[in-house]
Amino acid sequence: MVNEEVCIFYTQFETEIPPAKFEFLLNLLPINLRDSVLKYRRWQDRHTSLLGKLLLRHALAQNNLANSLSELYYEDNGRPYLKALPIDFNISHSGNVVICALTFQYRLGIDLEEVLPIDLYDFKNQFNSEEWDYIITSENPLVEFYHYWTMKESIVKADGGGVSKLTNFKIINGNQTTLSGDQWFTHPVFIENNYKCHVTTQIETPRFKIQKLIF
Repeated sequence: MVNEEVCIFYTQFETEIPPAKFEFLLNLLPINLRDSVLKYRRWQDRHTSLLGKLLLRHALAQNNLANSLSELYYEDNGRPYLKALPIDFNISHSGNVVICALTFQYRLGIDLEEVLPIDLYDFKNQFNSEEWDYIITSENPLVEFYHYWTMKESIVKADGGGVSKLTNFKIINGNQTTLSGDQWFTHPVFIENNYKCHVTTQIETPRFKIQKLIF
C-alpha cells in the first residue's frame, strides 16, 4: 500500500451465518478478540462485530500484518488503534453492510448509513443552521440528510470525538473543515444502492482501493 492510498473493504450478510461457519470465522480472530464478539446478544450485532474484525484482518493481511490484530487497543474515547504500527483504520456498519477503511501515516474516519425513513427533526440540533436549511430545503431532504450525516460522522470519527462535536464545525467548499485544530477532507464513496458513505482523511486527494469481500 502506498502512503496516500486508502484501502476500503466491505461485506454484506443477508441471513444468520450457520453456527459451524460462524465458529470457523470466529476462530480466525486472536483469542482476546473473540469474547468481544460473543458478548452481544443479538445475532446481527455479533455478525457486525465479527465481520468488522475480519475485514480489518484482511486489510492487514494485504500488508503481511495479519498477526498485528492481537495488538488491537482502544483509546479512552473508545477509538480503536493498533499498537506500535503507523496504521490508522476505522470501521462502520449499517443495515446488512459492514465496512473497514485503512491507511498508513495519517488518521481517517468512515461512516456508512442505510437510507431509511426517519423523523429528520429529531436530528435538527446536530446541525448548524446553514446545514439544516440546506438539508430541509433540498429536493430530497432524507437523502441529503444522510449525505451530510455521514460526512459529519466520518469527521468526528477521524478526530476521535463523539457526537457532541457534530455542531463544532462547518463544512466549507463542499468537503473541507477544521476540527480540534486539524484540517479534514471528506470524500463520498459509493458502496451499495440505498446507502450513503463518506471517508474523511487528512489529505485532500487520496487514492481509493475498494473491494467487496465474501466470507
